[in-house]
Amino acid sequence: MFYLEMIKYLGVGKKEIFYVILMGIALALGFLRNIVFATVLSPELMGYYSIALTIASYGMLLQLGVINGLGRELPISFGKKNLTYASSLVGEATLAIVFLQLVGILIFFVIILATNFADPSTRDAFLWGGFLAFSIPFSQIVMLRLRSEQRVLTFSLLQVLNSIAILTTGMVAIKYFNYKGAICSIIFVNFLTFIIISKTSLNPVNFRRFNFGEIKYLVRIGLPLMLAGVLASLQMSLDRLFLINNFSPKDIGIYQIGMIPLTLGIAVSGIISQYISPKLLFRYGKGHSLKFVFIKARMVSLITIGIMMVFLPFVPFVSRTIVDLWLPKYKESIDLITIFYVGAIFTSANILGLVTNAANRQMLDLYQIVFLVLISFGGYLLVSRYNMPLVWYAYMNTAVQIVYFFITSMVSYYIVKSKK
Repeated sequence: MFYLEMIKYLGVGKKEIFYVILMGIALALGFLRNIVFATVLSPELMGYYSIALTIASYGMLLQLGVINGLGRELPISFGKKNLTYASSLVGEATLAIVFLQLVGILIFFVIILATNFADPSTRDAFLWGGFLAFSIPFSQIVMLRLRSEQRVLTFSLLQVLNSIAILTTGMVAIKYFNYKGAICSIIFVNFLTFIIISKTSLNPVNFRRFNFGEIKYLVRIGLPLMLAGVLASLQMSLDRLFLINNFSPKDIGIYQIGMIPLTLGIAVSGIISQYISPKLLFRYGKGHSLKFVFIKARMVSLITIGIMMVFLPFVPFVSRTIVDLWLPKYKESIDLITIFYVGAIFTSANILGLVTNAANRQMLDLYQIVFLVLISFGGYLLVSRYNMPLVWYAYMNTAVQIVYFFITSMVSYYIVKSKK
């Protein structure tokens, strides 16, 4: 009854229900994708796939925070009905991001090609991670614009179609190009999404105007968010960076399957944030208070934790069944799956960071994640120093996710109180 009252208070209607259903389908397809790819790829090749994904996650560093700044300004601009400014802002940001990505990726390739790798296949994985990193912003821009324009059903339907496209094309491509085929399928879908959706579903963009001062403003407000995002990626992938140094690609592949619950937790957090964040920023732009934003976000967070906790007792049985039936090569990942699910509960509900964004206090996000990275680094260094088994990296990752959730909640509460 408590959850039903909160859902009613949040104003959940047919559109929100359809959004949840479609995003749930997309999430299920993403989960299925990991299983399907793992059934085709050996643990070693799955390890290289994991390395490429890890490298790609740092691609946001090349954007200098432009897309992060756009993520704040665009929904607020729509909330204020400043459509001309929004159109120009999207055009300027898109051109700036393409230029920054081109320069950054070229520098990255030169560095990687000049670096000696004991395993040439690891170098290949790094290079493919660079290609993937270049394609990601094109999809991000489209998704950001759909959310900012409040086209949530188009956004969620697109997520489903993208998941289907990556799964089907990836299955075919893997047969001919192993893990590289899976990476190519994601790159292909990212570019295709940008081209088709920009032409068919979004408002026109003004590419003829370029105001360097506005880009500087986006960098100023987005750079702390971007650095926080990069450090968040570092914190989330720091365990795998230690694993690359201390374990074989096969072990990394097993660890990647064990991380599936955490990957789903991140996806759930993204699904919630992608709907809640622009909606609340839109309302904040219309004049609602910061306390209103905090209360709404906190309620969604509590509902998420409650739902995730319901499924916790079933995780060991379900994971063992799935691994035994479809992934017998990955039996060592069963214990990891349960551990990572606990962390996923708090990761999926960690959405209160949007309060600091609404309040234009992005530096607080940066301070939080710097603290988390230092804790993570110290923990993984300790685990590595004493040559602890793979499972201890999972314990450390989960512990940090829980700490991160409570720190974000306390900082958001402090911001709201200080605004009074």
